[in-house]
Amino acid sequence: TAVCILAVTIPGALFLLGDSSAGLWLANQITGFSHRVLGRSSGAALAQDPSTLARFEEDRHLNEAIAQAPLFGHGLGYAYQLPFGGDDPTEFTQSLGTTYAHNFYLWWLAKSGAVGMAAFAVFALTPLVRALRSASVPAKISAAVSMGLLVMCIIDPLPEEPTNAMTLGITLGAAMAFALG
Repeated sequence: TAVCILAVTIPGALFLLGDSSAGLWLANQITGFSHRVLGRSSGAALAQDPSTLARFEEDRHLNEAIAQAPLFGHGLGYAYQLPFGGDDPTEFTQSLGTTYAHNFYLWWLAKSGAVGMAAFAVFALTPLVRALRSASVPAKISAAVSMGLLVMCIIDPLPEEPTNAMTLGITLGAAMAFALG
């Protein structure tokens, strides 16, 4: 049903909006999505995509940092890679880009080591296990949402950003609360 609605709504909106600013904006969004997402999903395209290559480089630096201090990590302030990109010291790649990572789990291993990862696993997996073993449907729903967010942490560092960390915490807390309640 949703696909049918989209298949009718988007072309209809493009036709009705025409060359207006809203129509041009929508057309640019569709073109950008088609180019960036659909057009770059092949292996050859991903091998040349600057964003993908930057994330591979980021992961390589993180893996090197993990290998240097696997048990306790380097600490939260550790810069696991050198500044990169332009020369402007206010650019993200020159400042926070040295300590920020897209893959939360690699980032956390580099910062806190196996001990910190074990602590995070206890924190995150306890509500999930309790919720999945519970007979409560809301607990299972909360666990499913929590698992989805935890999987997203591979490509988006949810716990590193305040609002996303709160969202993850709320879903894990809801899973635990529904499992106990």
